[in-house]
Amino acid sequence: MSFKVSQLNGFGASSKLPVKITQTANPATVDASSTTTATFSSVSIGEPSPTRIVAICITWNRGTNNVLVSSATINNGSGAVSMTLGAGNPSTSIRGSAIYYLDDKSSSTTATFTITYNTTVGGDVKISVYSITGPKSYTVTGASDVSLDLLADPLTASITVNNYGGALAVMMGRGDTTARTWTNITEDLDVDAGDHRHSTATTTTEGTVSITCNGGSTEDGHLSVIVVNPVLI
Repeated sequence: MSFKVSQLNGFGASSKLPVKITQTANPATVDASSTTTATFSSVSIGEPSPTRIVAICITWNRGTNNVLVSSATINNGSGAVSMTLGAGNPSTSIRGSAIYYLDDKSSSTTATFTITYNTTVGGDVKISVYSITGPKSYTVTGASDVSLDLLADPLTASITVNNYGGALAVMMGRGDTTARTWTNITEDLDVDAGDHRHSTATTTTEGTVSITCNGGSTEDGHLSVIVVNPVLI
C-alpha cells in the first residue's frame, strides 16, 4: 500500500545548485505513553541559508490506537509555525512515520519542534532533523508504505530524483534492536528509539528507482519518503 503527494514551493527561477541533505540533529526519544504531544527543545537546524528547508523525520509506536499527527510546528525564536506534511502519517497502520518540512531562511541555528497527536500516543516518539539546501524553488513528492512482515515484504517506494534533486526517507520498525538494510538509497541513521527502530536514508542520485528497507520476520513497520526536485526555468 502506498501514497503519493506533490507540492510546488518557492518562486522565480531556480539556480542550478544541487540539493544537499544534511542531518543536523538526532535528539533523544520522548516518552509520549500518556500524552498527546512530544516536544524537542533547542534542536540544531544547521547553518542559515537563503535556500534552507528544515525537515523532520518522525516515528512513533502507537500500539493499537489510531494515532495521527495533528500538527508539527517549528519555533526558531519567532513563534511556532506549522510545518507541511510531506509524506506519511498513516491512518490505518498501527506503526507510524511521517516527514514534515518548512522553508526556514532565518538566521537561527536552533529551533523547538512540537508534535501534536489526535489522541494519547501510547508509546515513544522519535525525530531526526535535516537541512535541505540548494534550489530556490522546488517540488516535493511524497510516498509511503506499510508492511506487516518486513522480512517477507520489505517496505518499498518508487521515487524519481531529477537532475540536481534528492530524497529523504524514514522508516519505523517494531523491533527496536533490529538493524535495517536499505537498498537504492544510502542509510544515514539507524537507532534504537526506545520501543521501536528509527532509521533514515538519503540519496542525490538521479534516476527512477525502487527503494526498500527490511527488518525481521513478522515485524511490522512504516516508511515515509520525500523527493525534493528543483524547478529549473
